[in-house]
Amino acid sequence: MTEAVDQGSIAERTRRRWQWLRIVALLVGLGFMLWLAWKLLATPGATFDRVHWGGVAAAVCVGVFANAIIGLAFADLVGKLVPHVPYAQRMAAYYTSQVAKYVPGRVASLLVQRSILRGPGATTATVVSNLELAAVNAGLGCTMAGALILGFRSVPAALAVAASGIAMGTWLLRANWIPLLARFRMTRGLGDVRAPRIGAPRAASLAALMLVLPGASSFVLLSSGIGMAFADSVMLTALLMLSWVGGMLAFVFPVGLGIRELIFLALGGILPDPPSMELLGGVAIASRVVQMLIDVAGVGAFFAHRRWTATRAAE
Repeated sequence: MTEAVDQGSIAERTRRRWQWLRIVALLVGLGFMLWLAWKLLATPGATFDRVHWGGVAAAVCVGVFANAIIGLAFADLVGKLVPHVPYAQRMAAYYTSQVAKYVPGRVASLLVQRSILRGPGATTATVVSNLELAAVNAGLGCTMAGALILGFRSVPAALAVAASGIAMGTWLLRANWIPLLARFRMTRGLGDVRAPRIGAPRAASLAALMLVLPGASSFVLLSSGIGMAFADSVMLTALLMLSWVGGMLAFVFPVGLGIRELIFLALGGILPDPPSMELLGGVAIASRVVQMLIDVAGVGAFFAHRRWTATRAAE
């Protein structure tokens, strides 16, 4: 009897520690986002006098939709490994980490996700799903950038590259990694997954939207928000996609802070007719601010909808 009580007390203390971790990560993440926004907006040389706020709002809306699609993909990836975790819980893990990722480094984001995806296999599912999502995002981001650049020379070739990217993304989303994980004895607590749990039509739709929407948000920002010419908007959108991939893969930096901007400025400087450093700096800052607004709006919309749904269910 005493042993059972002790085990219950340990479980309760563990649950409380995870709960406090989520609270602290969220508060620190929100504070860091506010500080970062203030620093970026106060940066000299930014070309915010050219901003059209209606275009910025449109870019944020497209970005929120893109983020929701990526969240659905993450939830599906988690479901391949731990199907017993409810879908709403998987989505909550994704959106909570969108705030926690602003804590320097990616570790806090992964820990918060792990605390929400609690239960057998949660650690493996968190790590593997994030690696899968990073691979999908990186592949599709580079594909989109390549298609945009190639589109200046051959539209059919650009469409072919985009189609190959969607096929790659579909395969990655549906891939079954259980046999590989079994070789490393990492299947404890995972479901008996013998075939991909994501249907081909759904995976292809997710891959196509993940290919198009992030770039579309940047293009709307550049063309409508900053008022750049079509050709310049297309080229700089391609560079933003490449820098986004580079920042995403820089795990030790908070949301790729600094790395993403450095890559963008370096790529912009090697263009045949490079824009001024002031313009590139303004675009980099505007893109960063918009990305932060997308994260805040997406997280707010998700949890508002979740609260509204819970209220409706309780009535």
